[in-house]
Amino acid sequence: MAAAAAGTATMRRMGSKLANPAADQRAVVMGALSLVASLVLMLIVIAIRYGSAPDWLPVDLDAEGSVVMLGTKSVIWRLPVFALFSSVMALGLGWWLRMREPFAAEFLAISALMINGIIWVGIITLLW
Repeated sequence: MAAAAAGTATMRRMGSKLANPAADQRAVVMGALSLVASLVLMLIVIAIRYGSAPDWLPVDLDAEGSVVMLGTKSVIWRLPVFALFSSVMALGLGWWLRMREPFAAEFLAISALMINGIIWVGIITLLW
């Protein structure tokens, strides 16, 4: 019984931190929640549009915008992976810096959202 009560208390503390984070944690927590929602939506959109995607997608462009290299349509799955890793790096660094430099934590949370926005542009451009 004591273990169940401790688990419930831990879940309540975690839920309260997500619902009402402390001021120094707010940017990172809100950024993380937004990024999780973005990544899930990214995966859903790719899964829905994957069948209608062309067989070959441009992977590399030169300075003039001409296609240099093509890849199969499975390369589209690299975009959410890149979004995940870049978001984890930015938010992890923001979490580490949150006490020392609150502005840096906010800046990193916003930059992770901007990276996801750029990846969304790529997904929409390639799949539509």
